[in-house]
Amino acid sequence: MNPVAPETTAAPTPAAAAATITARRIGILLVNLGTPDSPETSDVRRYLNEFLTDGRVVDMPAAIRYPLFQGLVVPLRAPKSAKIYKELWTDRGSPLLFHGLDLKAKVQEALGDGYVVAFGMRYQKPSIAKALEELRAAAVERIVVLPLFPQYASASTGSVQEKVMALVKDWWIVPSINFISQFATEPGFIASIVARGRAEMDKQPYDHVVLSYHGIPERHVKKGDPTNYCRFGSCCDTLTDQNQYCYRAQCFATSRLIAAGLGLKPEQYTVSFQSRLQSACATPGCNPTPTKC
Repeated sequence: MNPVAPETTAAPTPAAAAATITARRIGILLVNLGTPDSPETSDVRRYLNEFLTDGRVVDMPAAIRYPLFQGLVVPLRAPKSAKIYKELWTDRGSPLLFHGLDLKAKVQEALGDGYVVAFGMRYQKPSIAKALEELRAAAVERIVVLPLFPQYASASTGSVQEKVMALVKDWWIVPSINFISQFATEPGFIASIVARGRAEMDKQPYDHVVLSYHGIPERHVKKGDPTNYCRFGSCCDTLTDQNQYCYRAQCFATSRLIAAGLGLKPEQYTVSFQSRLQSACATPGCNPTPTKC
């Protein structure tokens, strides 16, 4: 009687083994600052309360920050801000919100099925928490967090990063997370601003161009300067390893690239900072009269 030879199975090929692993998607989290639910004073007050009590926006001790802003600053500021929001509001609602949702849809379309794009606001709705839950439910392999602020500042990008980390720390499974801290000199970003600027300049001549950025307190700049490199002057003429996260230096770097793209000489444009909440903000500031900026 002849013994029966055991059946043998061929070793799987690398391609066959790889086929057992399904494609894993990447999550993209787009984040902007925030907006009230409506231009009514009560909703504006709720938004400002969350925004202005953020310790990265107003870096005062909490024992001072909360009673000062919730008890005095916000009640006085909310009615004035509500009037401005009513002027900006459209049939689609808050411009910052619907433009953000439009951007989300366009990025999703551009990236395709291998990505899941979510959108959230640092303050109010849609929240970062809700956007992160969308990505977790989609079982993405990793998350790329892109705050929609070209230049890094602790009060904007840093606050978003802190909020994301505070939320995901309680997840049992934490996927790889990448933060894009700034894109102030990215060629695509610069090209988009140059294209818009050139289109406007082609319509009519301009005597002078003002490149205006949101202001931050000078102490915020200094707190991010452990080597004491910053002098609020010529140190911002170049962007180096030492000042790569300096908000002021990044703004000037963006401006130089935009000006070069528009063919502007140094005397044909001015860089300024506006929207000052506190004194001693990054300079130069912008006078309401453009000719004096």
